[in-house]
Amino acid sequence: KFPMAEMKSLLTNYREIFDEKQAKRDGHIRPRPGVDPEFDEANKDIQAIEADLEQYLREVKRQTGISDLKFYAANKDRFQIEVPIALCSKLPKDWTSKSQKKSHRRFWTPVIVDKLGQ
Repeated sequence: KFPMAEMKSLLTNYREIFDEKQAKRDGHIRPRPGVDPEFDEANKDIQAIEADLEQYLREVKRQTGISDLKFYAANKDRFQIEVPIALCSKLPKDWTSKSQKKSHRRFWTPVIVDKLGQ
């Protein structure tokens, strides 16, 4: 005999641990806050690192005098700093070129590599 009561209980629990509408909209199942403490802690860590990197970008703009810097993300190579090619000569030598297009080059800095390693 099929354990229908047990199946209903499992499905009810499963539907309570995430937002089904959001999952359909986003295409990702994410647990609700409080359901998985490790997931919640990882999200906090990610948000803190992203905030640090945004602050770092503001500092880099001030240090280099280049206001046209912004982050670019491509697959796993997130947080590349995109720099107009004409201004690349103003950059510190320890920046690593990651990619480019006709008008911009994209770099990682030692600080970005360190933050992404966290």
